[in-house]
Amino acid sequence: MAVSVTCDDCELLFTSDDYSVHVYRDGRWWLIDTANDRRQRSRGVAKFSTFNLAEKYLIVRWISTACPRLASRALGAGLCKMGFSSEVTVAPTENQ
Repeated sequence: MAVSVTCDDCELLFTSDDYSVHVYRDGRWWLIDTANDRRQRSRGVAKFSTFNLAEKYLIVRWISTACPRLASRALGAGLCKMGFSSEVTVAPTENQ
């Protein structure tokens, strides 16, 4: 895993041999793009109003990938049942 702050089209780039995550700002939103091992990029897979929310999203995604059993138990069904916080405004992304 490598991290870069010198990517031409994003503010923060996480890369590995088979996956990369681009984090960048578009107006008031922090957007996340992902790219697979063939460099096929999925744009706007997630969108957040603050960097802290984007960071938390990435941590949960990485935990889910690294430890799927932990994520499915502790973060999966129970978290999903809780629904969205009343303080959160859900906005569509380019993919959804």
